[in-house]
Amino acid sequence: MSTYTSLKQQIEKIRREANETVSFKTRDRYWASFDRFCRFCAERFKLQNVRNIQDKHILAYVEHLKQESRSASHIKTELSGIRYCHDLIPNAKYRLSDNKKFDLPRRKFGGVDRSWSPEEYQKMQEIAREQGNLRAAHVMSLCRHAGLRIEEALRLDRATAEKALRTGVLHIKGKGGRERDVEISSEVRKTLAEAMQTVPRGQKLFVSQNEKTHKVKHQLENWMETNRGKAQAPGRQRPLTWHGLRHSYAKERYAFYRNVAKMSKIDARKAVSAEIGHNRDDVTRIYLGKESDIG
Repeated sequence: MSTYTSLKQQIEKIRREANETVSFKTRDRYWASFDRFCRFCAERFKLQNVRNIQDKHILAYVEHLKQESRSASHIKTELSGIRYCHDLIPNAKYRLSDNKKFDLPRRKFGGVDRSWSPEEYQKMQEIAREQGNLRAAHVMSLCRHAGLRIEEALRLDRATAEKALRTGVLHIKGKGGRERDVEISSEVRKTLAEAMQTVPRGQKLFVSQNEKTHKVKHQLENWMETNRGKAQAPGRQRPLTWHGLRHSYAKERYAFYRNVAKMSKIDARKAVSAEIGHNRDDVTRIYLGKESDIG
């Protein structure tokens, strides 16, 4: 049995026996963070028991995420998940320090561009289809051309897709219970039509009845990490991520509102903010980076 397999079994046992009070969505996010952290600890430290997790493991993981050019918000979210799950470990040997000890990066507006180039996107699409992974290809398309988060794409069902094809508007149930409507492009139409072909009525497009959404999301994240090196441009400052596709969508829509619709900078940002489901100008600026004409 591998070290990670042993930790995985421990994680699953702790989760089965835990008395959790947070929402299902938050639980899935936290446990996914903890799973990624434990995989790292198994590979780096050969950690065999989750009860032995301590500050040195957190420090190393934070440095690892920094080297991968992960954002400040991503790192803090990962630590929130790790702390939440660690608190549920019976008889944990060590108490974890607060974030001040771990020299976390500060959140920046703009900064490094996380969007994908057209060539990178096309190459990853080719990789997915060559591997027969239509789910990855379809979800990539919806993230890139409709601005969906990966979990929003996985939440779509056939009825929603059918309605979008009839009306030209995709209804999205987003983060924090916020809902939004996005006009669909020809690319999104093609993706929804193709995805529906093998999905019975009443079913989700990308998660079958015998699957768990959080596990499918984890599979897609692992697929991205495994394959992105084949597609990303040399010298790229940040690795390709699912979330980077939303950055590409946001920049494209901002350019449309500025150059075609002739909106002011602030009105263009507000329009993009509504489309990506944030409704916060500061967060939209992070998505747009230099494109937002800040200042």
